[in-house]
Amino acid sequence: MRFNVAANDLLDVCKEVKRVISENTVLPVLRCFLFELNNGELQIIGNNIESGIKAKVSVDGTGTGKAAIPAKMFLEFLRNVKDEPLAIEIDPEHFSLIITTNTGRYIITGDNPEEFPLLPEIEGGTQIVIPAALLKHFIETTLFAASKDEETSRALAGIRIEFSEEGISFVATDAHRLIVYSTNEVSGASAGATATAFTLPRKAAATLKEILPSDEELQVSLTFNDKYAYFQFGDTIFYTQLIDAAFPDYKQIIPNEYPNHLTVNKDQLLTALKRVSLFANRTTQAVMFELGPEPKLTAEDIDFSNRAEERLLATYQGEQMNVTFNAPFLEEAVKHFPVDELRIEFKSVENPVMIYPNDDLPNRKVLMLIMPVG
Repeated sequence: MRFNVAANDLLDVCKEVKRVISENTVLPVLRCFLFELNNGELQIIGNNIESGIKAKVSVDGTGTGKAAIPAKMFLEFLRNVKDEPLAIEIDPEHFSLIITTNTGRYIITGDNPEEFPLLPEIEGGTQIVIPAALLKHFIETTLFAASKDEETSRALAGIRIEFSEEGISFVATDAHRLIVYSTNEVSGASAGATATAFTLPRKAAATLKEILPSDEELQVSLTFNDKYAYFQFGDTIFYTQLIDAAFPDYKQIIPNEYPNHLTVNKDQLLTALKRVSLFANRTTQAVMFELGPEPKLTAEDIDFSNRAEERLLATYQGEQMNVTFNAPFLEEAVKHFPVDELRIEFKSVENPVMIYPNDDLPNRKVLMLIMPVG
């Protein structure tokens, strides 16, 4: 069971698969790549039980065989041999790889490949096709708002993806911020669909964001049921368990349009936020919108007599009010908003603030809700 392959080709695939492999697992075999050779095609699998990646690389060789090889060691080896051609033999008796280069011979011993847990298969389920670039963009835009607290806010620790005849919506919230981003560029309807929504775990979404190519032509075949989701694109399959806790009914907390609104450029607001927040109290990190005929952004740290005040290059219509936010929370939200011109709507110092595009987006809708601080 031998094959030849360029080290760089193998390195690219292994770096992708390594994203789901943890060195902290209690099962040693899960620290391994599972290699499956099948007549000119090498399949490489990583699995951490909650999620997994299966990728392929073409090789010059025949025969079949399996090996479970320590991922960290093998990846470091590939990084150090660079672009050399490799001749690799699978030794099933000793659970090892024998690697020959132009100048050396190396043996890496692993674990019994038969103990490597297989990725589960989805029977039936719902199938949707989504452009890879679109899926990557929507995950990148909404992931920031998913809760990082998986222990006490499991239901919120991911991105809710909803499918309908009108299109697809991506929703994320940590109870302080909410983003809803929808598109009708792809129909979310599927004949015989057995599920219409699922919650993608935060860690899985972060991995998927990294491995998805920004390819306008590449399509992702998504298959899911109430437990698992498979994303297949090119020669890669990404699998993940889904969050089984009920996602909250976020539509009930989205207010109607407010009468007071600030129109501002995103980059200008971000620049002002970064400057002004330097003067904020280190504990509260509070910045304040002073809303009126000349809207301002202010911050103060009375412990050190520091204060900043910056006039916003913005227009405001409505009653005068001062609304305070946590600076890092606000900055992160504004940074991820997918348009350049914002309409920020206010009702009072206690009500959630809504952010919309100042102009309608073709084929897309987005809104963001942020809670002010007292």
